[in-house]
Amino acid sequence: ACYEASLKIYNEWEFPHEWAGTQSNLGVAYRNMPVINAKGNLGRAIECYKAALRVYTVSECPMEWALTHINLGVAYSSLGNEVVGAIENAVMSLQNALRVYTETEFPEQWAMVQVNLGCAHFYSATDGNPENLSRAIHYFEAALRVFTPIDFPHHHESTIKNLANARPE
Repeated sequence: ACYEASLKIYNEWEFPHEWAGTQSNLGVAYRNMPVINAKGNLGRAIECYKAALRVYTVSECPMEWALTHINLGVAYSSLGNEVVGAIENAVMSLQNALRVYTETEFPEQWAMVQVNLGCAHFYSATDGNPENLSRAIHYFEAALRVFTPIDFPHHHESTIKNLANARPE
């Protein structure tokens, strides 16, 4: 309610960056709402992220643009195979974030995007396509180049669990 109230003051034309930031924050709030009415809340989150991307461009606001693409990708991924094209949209959004978050310049963010890409492909593997599991494994293994047990123990452990789930028995 507070973010929506802010949007009555911050409009896209007079306060574009404040408006985009509020849209992005509102998207996070919708995405994190309880599972009840999840499709509706996720749909609202996606619309908020898309709105923010009208202001956040890769050339003008690369960090905000990349973060918004990650959030958009996670929201699409959360829809899973229940919505046609959701996983493909998730992968596309997450790949966009990698235009900014490179392994050398932003290793932690890059690795998190790798994990999110792995999760998106893992979720899509329910369609029976073994290629999706291979892709998931590839992304989880890539993330482990950064998420080492010493530098990022929590991320390392959760990525190892994701990798174990993705590997066929």
